[in-house]
Amino acid sequence: MRLHTLIMTGIGPYAGTETIDFDRFTASGRFLLTGPTGSGKTTIIDAIVFALYGQVADSSGSSKQRLRSTLVDAAARSEVDLTFSTSAGVYRILRSPEYWRPKKRGTGTTRQNAAAKLWRLSAPGGHALDEPITRLEDVGAEVNRIVGLSRDQFTQTVVLPQGRFARFLRATSAERHTLLRDVFGTGVFDAIQAEIAERNRLTDREAQAARQALQARVEVAAPLLALLPIPDADGTPPPGALSATIVTDDAQKNAEPFPAPRRTELSEALESAELSEPAELAELAGAPVPDTDAIAAIGEQALARSRAALAPLAEAVERARAEAGAAHAATEAAVELRQRLDRREALLAEQAELDAHRAAHDADTTRLDAARRASQVATALHRHARTLRDLAAARDLATQALFRTLNTVKVSATSTILTDSIADSTDDTDSTDNTDSTGTQDIPAIGPILEECETILTSAPQAPYAPEDSGESQRLQHAESQLTALATRTRTLAGSLEPLVALEADLGDRRTALERDQALLDTRRTDLDEHIRALEARPARHAELETALETARQAENRLPQARVDRDAALARRDAAIRAEALDTRLAASKQAVVEATKAVESAKAHAAAQHRAWLEATAGSIVAELVDGEPCPVCGSPEHPAPADPEAGSVSRAQVEQADAERARADEHLTERVREHSDLERDHRTALEASGMRPLAELDDALAGAAEHLQSLTRASRPLAELTEQLAGFAEETTAMRDALETDRTALAEDRARLEAAQNALEQDRARCADACGEHATVAARHHALLGIADAAESARSHLAAVRTAAREATSASDDLGKALAAAGFTTASQAEQAILPAAELTALAEAVDRIRADRERVRHALTEDPRICTLTGEETADVAGARRLQEAAEETRETALAAHATASEAHRHLEEALEAVDRAAVRLADILAGSRALTQVAALVTGRNDASTPLATWVLLDRFAEVLVFANDRLTQMSSGRYELVRVADETGSAGRRDRGLGLGVIDRLCAGVVRDPKTLSGGETFYVSLSLALALADVVTAESGGVAMETLFVDEGFGTLDPETLQTVLAELGRLQAGGRTVGIVSHIEELRRQVPDRIEVTTTPVGSTLRITAS
Repeated sequence: MRLHTLIMTGIGPYAGTETIDFDRFTASGRFLLTGPTGSGKTTIIDAIVFALYGQVADSSGSSKQRLRSTLVDAAARSEVDLTFSTSAGVYRILRSPEYWRPKKRGTGTTRQNAAAKLWRLSAPGGHALDEPITRLEDVGAEVNRIVGLSRDQFTQTVVLPQGRFARFLRATSAERHTLLRDVFGTGVFDAIQAEIAERNRLTDREAQAARQALQARVEVAAPLLALLPIPDADGTPPPGALSATIVTDDAQKNAEPFPAPRRTELSEALESAELSEPAELAELAGAPVPDTDAIAAIGEQALARSRAALAPLAEAVERARAEAGAAHAATEAAVELRQRLDRREALLAEQAELDAHRAAHDADTTRLDAARRASQVATALHRHARTLRDLAAARDLATQALFRTLNTVKVSATSTILTDSIADSTDDTDSTDNTDSTGTQDIPAIGPILEECETILTSAPQAPYAPEDSGESQRLQHAESQLTALATRTRTLAGSLEPLVALEADLGDRRTALERDQALLDTRRTDLDEHIRALEARPARHAELETALETARQAENRLPQARVDRDAALARRDAAIRAEALDTRLAASKQAVVEATKAVESAKAHAAAQHRAWLEATAGSIVAELVDGEPCPVCGSPEHPAPADPEAGSVSRAQVEQADAERARADEHLTERVREHSDLERDHRTALEASGMRPLAELDDALAGAAEHLQSLTRASRPLAELTEQLAGFAEETTAMRDALETDRTALAEDRARLEAAQNALEQDRARCADACGEHATVAARHHALLGIADAAESARSHLAAVRTAAREATSASDDLGKALAAAGFTTASQAEQAILPAAELTALAEAVDRIRADRERVRHALTEDPRICTLTGEETADVAGARRLQEAAEETRETALAAHATASEAHRHLEEALEAVDRAAVRLADILAGSRALTQVAALVTGRNDASTPLATWVLLDRFAEVLVFANDRLTQMSSGRYELVRVADETGSAGRRDRGLGLGVIDRLCAGVVRDPKTLSGGETFYVSLSLALALADVVTAESGGVAMETLFVDEGFGTLDPETLQTVLAELGRLQAGGRTVGIVSHIEELRRQVPDRIEVTTTPVGSTLRITAS
């Protein structure tokens, strides 16, 4: 892996953007990262690790929150941009930490979440080959895949952070075990070892539970086996042997499945038997490995005897069922006879009732027939009445329309609305002949015709309707044709006026438009005069702009310093606000720690009390099982002189485990509250330091002053660009204004001429419309009057036509009614109307008649044709009570037999279930024991019960540890001139446990006769180069373990100040070997000697507003 470029923005002490091009150091192979203490050298390494893994290099000793610079504006961004390459390609990663920024809306701050983007590039500085990965989880997984190292492995191979050189050297065996496991990723072996041990424990518990389950099943089955009947000499069981006792589920649960007499009998039978079935079964189940075949054979024999005892009881049940069936049939026959006799008596009574009301029933039948015939002519009657009503309504409407039309015609005949010529007012091509051809010389003649029609319609006719060829009908038709002609003539006159109506309607808008155009011309004349005056004032305006431009330039030059002053004041003020806000949180956090401490003490006391109560309850439960003469399961003594007293309200193991869990949760809660309080204290100290320890009021005043000064300079400099632009084109603008003025003068004269022509045309059109109005106020009024005459004529014509249509419909309805009356047998319409019944009444009458007719038929059929009734004489008898007594006796006998058989079957079922449960439990125990043999052997090996007495995970780490020491001693021999050598120590101080045995570390000092020294006795310089040898060795081994990942960039952070000049040269020479292997080594130090020997460098310089970088490369 090689680093190419690093870009930091708003990171740590770097307030701005700093860029490092590592490719510039490739030729020399090494560079020095130097600067004052605390200037930000280690921040560069933290930025590299953060870009890749989202954490700083030494995440256990510091927080990644320190990456956010405190020197930038609250709204400024903080991000790290890193370009690197591996064998997988060239990549660029952009990552920003989580920080607080001002809200975009309103006041206050909001959390800016951490973000990351990862691109694959065509080359360093090239274009992206695909879309970026943006999800934090996906970016982290892809970085691990690309780099091939975890963060811990990366910090051991590429970045060796400050303060971690000696960590591995001085660690205890237990700590070294953890470090090696994290670096080499061998935690999987710890997990395998723990998993195998846990599985072995689970298997042991499973086998123990299966054995206990088998014993419990045997204890349930043994009493059932003892109750089985002993066969006679011929092998058959005694009668009723299984019907005496039934074992219920509740009885099994209470461990007392039999009544007291039977339990005594069972106990005596078991004591007298040498080796009965229950004893044999218990012996087989208690063996280390149960004999499942023998257990199954005992169950099969017992079930065979139980089934043989059930046969006589089943035969008794069948006999009882047959007798009960016969008794039931006899009872049903007696009941049926009684029901038939009762039915005959009821039918005879109903027949007499129907005969008494026969005359009324016949009258209803006749009335129903007349109503049904009348319903056949109801439609014709209704149609005839409706057409008469329609004819009367049509005559009324026609009379009203004729009256309106007659009045309109009379008014028109005395006016000039139809006689005035409009040819001169519409079009020059029209002639006065048009007016004569459509004149109204016939209009007065239509009046008498309309009056005659009105008389016909209002007079009482001889009949409700007149024939189609009558004189009245012909006069109405003639009136229709005259009205049609009148409507046609008036609509033609109205059509000739429509062009002038439109012209008249537009006169007002045209007049308004001309007035508006005149006002616009006046406004343009005024604007033209204003432009003339503005052009005359241009020279004075030019001098004013030059003066304002100079003022804005001076303000612009003072803005940068004002922004710096404002930002510094804002940062101090914000820090003071944070410190003030943290005061309340600190007090609350302290109280939370106190409360969490009390909760922990309370949970511990409660857990201890639960443990004591559980132990006392356990002792009490053992007392209940003690038997004189038998050994105690605790002490083994056959005598029990002072058993413990069981107490009420005993505590279960679940309650004890719950109390332990509550105590653990309380501990975790306390740890979390303490950590939160420590974080708040640290944040409070940081905020106070950033505020300069000054009061908030003073900082607010300072910020307000700086902000006001910045705003005043901003306001003064804001018009700079605008003034510069205005002066740049001022002369050209003056020329353009002069040309535009001449153009406006010409356009104004042309528009004024067009306006005068439009005003003349308007006056001519107004005169034409006045000539066409006649006696009306407007042409539109005359046009409307003509259309009114046409509408009235057309309305009257349509109503006259409707009268004739209604008359024809009434004639047709009268003819249809006469035919319908004759077909239904009525002579007049009044007869039919009297016979008609309402629908509900007709339906009710029909239902009553049909119901009586059906009742007569039903009674007749039952008495004369139903074999169940007509065969009876009325002298038969039915003894229902006697038959039921015989049936009850037979059913009681059957129920007794069924109960005896059910009792015996239930006993057989319980025996079968108990024996099946024993068989399943035995098979399960045997399977568990057979399947756990291999697991038990493997668990012994991986947990350290082997020839080397070493657990699996430790054995793997020992192999890696030996390889690390080989690489380390190769470099340590060079750095120490052959004096020191690292060796493993079996029993290091503080690590005698088998898990860590062999991970101890010692240093052979050949100047002291090869004495093995504790690494803690080394001096500072010795510790540095011994630790450096170990760190480089770890990097070599991890590289090999990671599939040979090439680490082409290496950082070494601090520690060189403890070396003497000679040793320093030796260490640099060893680092030179790394350069010869193709690596670029970055040395982080502020030692002056290194500044002289390493020309390529990155120098960190501190300023009041943050640190900056200066890069020197040969």
